[in-house]
Amino acid sequence: MGKRNYSGWLVVAVVIGFLTLTYTQISAAEFTAKLNDHEGGNVKTSTITLKSSFYRMDMEESGEKISVIVDSDAGLTKVLLHSEKTFMEIKSQDPQSLMNDPFQAIIYMADNGEIKQDGTETINGLECDKFLISMS
Repeated sequence: MGKRNYSGWLVVAVVIGFLTLTYTQISAAEFTAKLNDHEGGNVKTSTITLKSSFYRMDMEESGEKISVIVDSDAGLTKVLLHSEKTFMEIKSQDPQSLMNDPFQAIIYMADNGEIKQDGTETINGLECDKFLISMS
């Protein structure tokens, strides 16, 4: 199986990780953003909302609306399946959480894969470092 790069998710994950880890210093940290995942010619748009040590990501996958809610302080991830009106609560470092939460997956891949800087990119007027993560 070939290598897969996750540069877009990494930029967002680093920002969210920084804000989440330092939420006590940035008590009013709060934002909502749209994420576009370009894979195989398809574009999948998700919405993420960050407030304090919580974040929520709403997405649609194979016609199923899914919400992932993460409580960083408690180390818990809740995955909501809207059509079934059900949810699962799992520890954020659990492999099942890594499959449902791209930000926890990015942290895992950064710890276990290869990271290299790939220039810079300007986002909303801010110059950001861009990284590529490859998993073998």
